[in-house]
Amino acid sequence: MKSDFEIDKHGNLIDYHGTDQQVYIPYGVTSIQNKAFFACPMRSVFCSDTVIKIGQGFYLCTSLTEIWFSKSVKEVDAFAFENCDAMRNFMVAEDNPYFTSFEGCLYNKDMTELILCPNAKTSIFLPDSVKKVNNRALYECTELKEITVSDGNPYFTSNEGVLYDKEFHTLLNCPKNKISVIIPEGVTEIAPFAFSNCSVLTEISIPNSITAIKTGFEWHWLFQDCPIERYIYHGVLLLPYAWDSLKNLTGRQMFFFSNLSAKDYLDMIDTRNFLLPDEIAYGIVWSIFSHDPEDTSITEYIKKNFEEMILYLIHNKDTETLALCLLSDHAANITETNMKKFIMKANQKQVYEIQVLLMDYQQKHLQPDDFLKKFAL
Repeated sequence: MKSDFEIDKHGNLIDYHGTDQQVYIPYGVTSIQNKAFFACPMRSVFCSDTVIKIGQGFYLCTSLTEIWFSKSVKEVDAFAFENCDAMRNFMVAEDNPYFTSFEGCLYNKDMTELILCPNAKTSIFLPDSVKKVNNRALYECTELKEITVSDGNPYFTSNEGVLYDKEFHTLLNCPKNKISVIIPEGVTEIAPFAFSNCSVLTEISIPNSITAIKTGFEWHWLFQDCPIERYIYHGVLLLPYAWDSLKNLTGRQMFFFSNLSAKDYLDMIDTRNFLLPDEIAYGIVWSIFSHDPEDTSITEYIKKNFEEMILYLIHNKDTETLALCLLSDHAANITETNMKKFIMKANQKQVYEIQVLLMDYQQKHLQPDDFLKKFAL
């Protein structure tokens, strides 16, 4: 009878052709090779006492809920259980000298490092001994809503289910199933990949105390996976397109300066000490304006960049903010010359609601000329 297991002469398990719900790795297998169990339907796996290495062998095993590591298992690839969405329990033989398990999670033997958390876990608890969380340990945990930490742990703490360092200076990891995160005042940094794979996070509030997001050349990955709709920065809710521009910014480091007034912040932009593309600067300024149309700290900046900033609003089809501007003191910066450009831009972009708004203002407050009449609707 042909075996369901394909094993080479070196003891490497290359492929599995069976359909059993429980799979027992045969004695003699020393290594489970990449994709050996690709998309297999089993629910449980038990390793024999000869298995030493587990590679990326269980990719897309969506029914797999548990695996038992024998005493011989010495190496587990960080991607071994990628897309195993039903995984709930890692079990380890007590006499295994390399690993142990606690509440279904895989740790090194002395429980100083969390190596892997089952993908289907909704919450985890870090005991006193843990001083390191592996970079991939929580990446696949898309159901995780809460991380809690023992009060006696000297390395970590948590707030509202989010993981921080003990001093509360750095946000280290956000559970992947979090919808909203309010970072407490006093936190100064966001760690690399803290929000990786947070695919349901729609709102984040960043306090004034944040001074740096240290992600190296991977800065643009920080919120890449997050469908954020509400981004509150220094108490100001950013306009959606301003947030999109900021989120897509790439570079080696992105600094958020704390304890600055709006005027200080704008001075930094104006003097180019704070190097942001104009579209991001404009977006942030209009966000400040939308938050408080009577904020006089942005008056000079808007006046200096008025034409480009109105064209920016038209480009982003932001009728609401433009209407607010036309009702504010900033409308004093409108002239017949720049109005021509605004109406032309609205017509080119086919933003007819804004075009009507501008022409209505033009008719009431400026003298229309023959050039503008051809754009009448």
